[in-house]
Amino acid sequence: MDSNGNKNEWIMDDRTFRKKYEEDINHPGIYKPVGGPQKFMKLTEPVTVQQWGQEMNVDKGGYINVTDPKDMYVISGRDFCDTYKIIKS
Repeated sequence: MDSNGNKNEWIMDDRTFRKKYEEDINHPGIYKPVGGPQKFMKLTEPVTVQQWGQEMNVDKGGYINVTDPKDMYVISGRDFCDTYKIIKS
């Protein structure tokens, strides 16, 4: 569950999850992203991509993480807003 009470389910194996997230030692069962700031692009149209061995559909208004060109992934607009904080550089 995210901080707004929405259930987030991610289709990825445990190894991939553990590479991207770590448990918050002050809040057991809560996970936070590993690493520094992430770069995203907002989608202006719906897209379908292959992600972690699965086909993923994301509506217009979702985002694609372009931080690592070898490991890009998509996220819905709602989940993005519930998960990330935008910091403009």
